[in-house]
Amino acid sequence: MLHVLCLSEQCRDILSSLGLAQLRLVALGELEAAFPDLARVKSQRRLVEYYFTLTPFWPLYLLENDPGVERVVYLDSDLWFFSSPAPLLAEQGDASVSLVPHRFPERLRGKEAYGKYNVGWLSFRRDAQGLEILRWYRDRCMEWCYDRWEEGRFADQKYLDALVESFGGVHVLGHPGANLAPWNVDRHAVTGEPGNVRVDGDPLIFYHFHGLCRLFGPICESGLGWYCSRLTPTLRQAVYAPYLQELGDVARVVETTVRERMLPGAPDLLSTPWHSRFSGGRASDVLRLVKGAFAGSLVMG
Repeated sequence: MLHVLCLSEQCRDILSSLGLAQLRLVALGELEAAFPDLARVKSQRRLVEYYFTLTPFWPLYLLENDPGVERVVYLDSDLWFFSSPAPLLAEQGDASVSLVPHRFPERLRGKEAYGKYNVGWLSFRRDAQGLEILRWYRDRCMEWCYDRWEEGRFADQKYLDALVESFGGVHVLGHPGANLAPWNVDRHAVTGEPGNVRVDGDPLIFYHFHGLCRLFGPICESGLGWYCSRLTPTLRQAVYAPYLQELGDVARVVETTVRERMLPGAPDLLSTPWHSRFSGGRASDVLRLVKGAFAGSLVMG
């Protein structure tokens, strides 16, 4: 079962209208009703910071309110799976928690100041240790969760360092095909063809499309340029191209559904240019286009 926390009514209406099997939708209001203390910080943080704050609340909500859920895997929305996550669930074994390291190459080692581990994948079991860790994480994000670096803290991410150092029962995933991303691709040998991508000889399980930004028409900035990582032919043809194709297919299905059902918010969705759906505005698009051209990190989709 895939559980989706819908951060807007429009998101919930569109996903509901698609009639997808094995999809459970939870409105943001339901989560906030379960944790009334969230109201205290919502007005004190920027929207993105409030969303960061919600990270531990979402899996804790599921574990505390659905007795049928024995393990929750929190996933960022910019991940795409190329093969089954079963090896990662098996690697976790009896551990109460599993997470993924950033795996920065040496030239990016300084970025560990923002966290050695990435929030893209976080797995929590319904056991005493898993719930203790998750509640500790929740309390830390309630105390402080801002989109800036301070000593020992950065958003919802830097707390993961302390989680690994302070608790038992936490497993750091070692599979190279987990959370391949623009910041670590240069550490690995990425080979294969569409449908069969290998990372250091193991299957690519999921890629983190952090920083992907549609600029003009079919031109996209891959996000690799921000880390001075190389857009190899394999990455271009077997990782980014199929994902962009899937994004386009999904967008057409969503837009058709919105038109047919005249859902609230439909005019805004249908009239929004592609470039501004992915990025912040025309000026930032130009900057990304120039930087991406020099870095050789532009893709077509």
